[in-house]
Amino acid sequence: MYTAPMYCVTILTGVLSHLNQKKKYKKKKETAEQQFDENLSDLQAAIQASKQHQAEVLNYEYPSIQRCGQIAAKRMAQLWRIRPSEDGFLDLRMGMGSVPTKVHFQSSHYGEEYEALVRSTAEVGNVPISCPVRKLGSAGLVGEQQQVLNMVRCLTIQAAVNHSYDELKIAVFFA
Repeated sequence: MYTAPMYCVTILTGVLSHLNQKKKYKKKKETAEQQFDENLSDLQAAIQASKQHQAEVLNYEYPSIQRCGQIAAKRMAQLWRIRPSEDGFLDLRMGMGSVPTKVHFQSSHYGEEYEALVRSTAEVGNVPISCPVRKLGSAGLVGEQQQVLNMVRCLTIQAAVNHSYDELKIAVFFA
């Protein structure tokens, strides 16, 4: 007599417990996914800020020709700022392009979204590209005469603005 109701109560308790655990698991999974999305968004914002900072530093280190003109005309603090003892001595801006980012991540098992974010941070675009003339020892320019002369003018202006006349002597020979 008591067996059937007890059997029903046992089965009902098991089913209700299973449904309750399933509901808790689903809620916990949703919370974890939401937390992951928030972390991914925060990471993306931090990456963008880091890439922006890297671009600002590169634009400061390798100013445009217009900026070089302003620096020289106004005798700004950037004038003759690079010393021979520094790594950037005789690094000259050659143009604009993409460079590898300074932000590096170790990829893990976080999923495709994370992988895509890591891949998108590989480069910083639209930043100055420099040529380490000091490390190369010598360099040559090849192209149409007018473009080469314009580049030589730009490189000469950069060298004169970024390096003191006491530390860098510029000599030009024409044939």
